[in-house]
Amino acid sequence: GVSFSLPDMGTPQKDIIFKSDAPITLLLVKHADYIASYGSKKDDCEYCMSEVMDLMGQLDQMNREEILTFIKSYQYECGGISASIGHDLHLLYTLSAVQILTLYDSINVIDVSKVVEYVQSLQKEDGSFAGNIWDPSKNDTRFSFCVVATLALLGKLDAINVEKAIEFVLSCMNFDGGLGCKPGSESHAEQIYYSWDILQWVVLNIKGENMKVKPVRDTLLLFPKHEYEHFQITIRYMSL
Repeated sequence: GVSFSLPDMGTPQKDIIFKSDAPITLLLVKHADYIASYGSKKDDCEYCMSEVMDLMGQLDQMNREEILTFIKSYQYECGGISASIGHDLHLLYTLSAVQILTLYDSINVIDVSKVVEYVQSLQKEDGSFAGNIWDPSKNDTRFSFCVVATLALLGKLDAINVEKAIEFVLSCMNFDGGLGCKPGSESHAEQIYYSWDILQWVVLNIKGENMKVKPVRDTLLLFPKHEYEHFQITIRYMSL
C-alpha cells in the first residue's frame, strides 16, 4: 500500500508558476469571446454564460433567439424546467431559466402559470420545499431560496404559503447565529446567504395589505429589532 509521512499531509503544493510578464488584469474581451464560443456548442447549457456575459456588458454577443428557443424546449408539461433536453427537471434549473428570461425581458417564452404551479406543488407541510417531484425527502433552505427568487421575479410570491416558508427558514437558525440547511444542521455561510436573501426577497416584494402575507411582512420588518443580538452574531459569523 501507499504510505504518507505526517509532514506530507496537507502540505500546500504550488502547481503553477506565473511568468513575470503575465497579465495582472482581466482581459475582458478575450474572456467574453471565450464564454460566447461555448454558446455555439449545442450540448452546452446557457444559464451561467448569459449571466456572466450580462455582468460584463457583453450580453449582445450571445445568440438571444437560440437561447430563448433552448429554454422553452427545456420546460416540462408540469411546468418545471430541466438543465437540458432529456434531463430531469429541478428547482435549481427552473430558477436559472427564469433568471435568463428576465435578463432578456422574455419571460413569456415559457408557460409562467405552469412554473408557478410546479414550484407551488413542492412546498411541504413544514414550509420547506423539495428540489423535485421524485425526491420529496430532500429539502433545505437552498430550495426555499430557489422558490422565493423564482416567484419574486415572476411577481407571484403570494402563490405559496409565505408564512410557513419563513417559519422554516427561521427554524434553521443555530445558537451561534448561523443557519443550517434544515433545523439542527450545522451553520454554513452558504445557507446564511440563501436564508438572508429569502428574507430580503419577501420584505422587498410583498406589497399591499394582503392578509395572507401582511403578518409575515410586518414580522420581518421588526425581526432585526426582536433578534438584534442573534443578528449581530450572524454578521460576525459571516465575517469569519
